[in-house]
Amino acid sequence: MFHALNPESYTVRVTDGTGCFRDIPYVILEPSGITATATVTNTQCNAEGAFNIDLTVNGGTGPYTYEWSNGSTTQDLTGVNSGIYTVTITDAGGCTTTHEVEVTGTPPTWSCTISPSEDEVICSSTGNILNSAVAGADSYQWSVTSTDNQWTITSGAGASSVTYTAGGPGSTATFTLTATMDGCTQTCEYVVTTCKSDEEEPGEEPGEPGEEPDGEDPGQDPGEDPNDPGENPQEPGGGNESCEDCLWTEVVSVDRDGNCTTYTMQVNTNGACRYELSHWTIAIPCGKPKYYSNSEGWKMEYGKDPTTGLYGLKVDDIDDFGKTPDSFTVTFTICAYDYGCKDELSDWKPKVGYKAGQCVAYDRIDIDDEVDEDPDGPICKAYPNPYVDRLCFEWTADKDDDVWLDLLDMNGNHVKSLYCGKVYRGERYKVECGDLTKSMYIYRFKSRHKTSYGKICKIR
Repeated sequence: MFHALNPESYTVRVTDGTGCFRDIPYVILEPSGITATATVTNTQCNAEGAFNIDLTVNGGTGPYTYEWSNGSTTQDLTGVNSGIYTVTITDAGGCTTTHEVEVTGTPPTWSCTISPSEDEVICSSTGNILNSAVAGADSYQWSVTSTDNQWTITSGAGASSVTYTAGGPGSTATFTLTATMDGCTQTCEYVVTTCKSDEEEPGEEPGEPGEEPDGEDPGQDPGEDPNDPGENPQEPGGGNESCEDCLWTEVVSVDRDGNCTTYTMQVNTNGACRYELSHWTIAIPCGKPKYYSNSEGWKMEYGKDPTTGLYGLKVDDIDDFGKTPDSFTVTFTICAYDYGCKDELSDWKPKVGYKAGQCVAYDRIDIDDEVDEDPDGPICKAYPNPYVDRLCFEWTADKDDDVWLDLLDMNGNHVKSLYCGKVYRGERYKVECGDLTKSMYIYRFKSRHKTSYGKICKIR
């Protein structure tokens, strides 16, 4: 047995007992060196935390061991950020080599967005249009799901704009667009939460079809604010029991998208009201609210509120609100297509009115002061709310974190867990829920840095 021989040619002579021999040549070859190649992929349009490194090793003597600069000892890496990674490869003979992999990728300069239609959606109407804000994509693919299965795409399923037929009264539809451009595929959704009857044009005041409020009431002195009823307002024939100290409204979010802005506001009570709130009204200075809803499923309408004197959007038939601490949210979208209205909305300080028993009170909201431009943690959105068959929760992680999303009943008892696990910065998460009984629920969205709550309502 020979050990530690150098790679070269050798001759072995074998001799028997009679003196006969044979020379046998042997050549010891040096094994080929270890080589490595790497392929970098990203299935999420070059998003950080979604790069994969596939390492291929040849030469040397297997098996191999691996030691990466990030501490990993696997052959391949998954879910890494951009950067430079170094791996040391060792074969069975103790030979080593080092290979460097550079992970780079430019995030796409476009995002999948659906622009809302300028037209009101009428039940069972045809020729409605939704437009994609993605111009020049390599491919488009539209689809639609609805609560009554009556919404249909009639043309443009593979184009940037889609034409559809709306469903029946009270139905809800979710349009999904998948767009591909420059090798990147993105998906976005647009939810139509209301379907108006063709018997009533949204935003019209009875007796004035198609007219926008001009800001003046008959007999009103020029220069007076039509949405300012003056001091100490009270309902005709009634007293003015104070409700100013038990009710208030705050802005939760403002989402501006082109000509349209979606506002979410939260109406609160500390439970100290003498009378329960019956309706809440917000004055709309221009344009018409396109889509609106509230977390409790109460009746909503647009027009002149004779009690508060405000022309705008009203939540009516409010029930059991004011004598115990509580809150509800109102969401609506206003689209402005002229510069005058855009300027007015950019500096809008909404006036809201409350009607509780004999009390009529007012509040002025400063949107710029109320909206948190840099919230500490991700914001979870629930839509459509209220809902019938399917509810979606959606958020984008602002950092690598752990997240818990739970449903509670109105007494705070745990109903079910919807999400529990890791999230990664910049990634969008969506959770669907449908198997609930008709009721009000609280959802709790918790990360290691923030806990927030919201209400949802299943109406049937």
